[in-house]
Amino acid sequence: MNATRNMSALAFARRLFDRETFSTQPLSRLTAVGIRNDLRRERRSSSGPGPSPDHQPHIKKRGYEITRNPHLNKGMAFTLEERLQLGIHGLLPPCFLTQDVQVLRVLKSYETKTSDLDKYIILMTLQDRNEKLFYRVLTSNIERFMPIIYTPTVGLACQQYGLAFRRPRGLFITIHDKGHIATMLKSWPEEDIKVKLISKFVDICIHVV
Repeated sequence: MNATRNMSALAFARRLFDRETFSTQPLSRLTAVGIRNDLRRERRSSSGPGPSPDHQPHIKKRGYEITRNPHLNKGMAFTLEERLQLGIHGLLPPCFLTQDVQVLRVLKSYETKTSDLDKYIILMTLQDRNEKLFYRVLTSNIERFMPIIYTPTVGLACQQYGLAFRRPRGLFITIHDKGHIATMLKSWPEEDIKVKLISKFVDICIHVV
């Protein structure tokens, strides 16, 4: 019954759009296994025992979070089947773009900027929105982008931090936080920490990955 219902929903959704949109991308089995596994781990760590990982209402409930999580978000690259299974159908524009096409669009926007700081802001905003696409752009021409995301432009970004700031990344610990740093560290949402980078920027900034 569930399989029949899911296929009916899939067929109905496909009829909502122009057939040409899907003609070059035939549907196959769900390819969002990695994303679903991440959501399962998050649920086990945050809420303990709960409903089955395949419980569809739970996936829909987390759908909006997927589009706002840079680790999980693929932007327009989500297929129709992935959108339906992950509960994000309707939360994205009704069209599909491969990651290669998304890279070209980012590069076109990047090339409209004349200052290195503006180019830095574009790339950091992309990282905040879609990390997969961010690293795909970087690896497309790493010699071109490293001077923007690292030395020397990152120094300018530090000097103009108020202009470059879009959203907080990492932990910010100042000299005034002496005595309760441990409490601040507990505020970090991730438990599986692989990298710690401590840098001195006016005060101390700890980036945890």
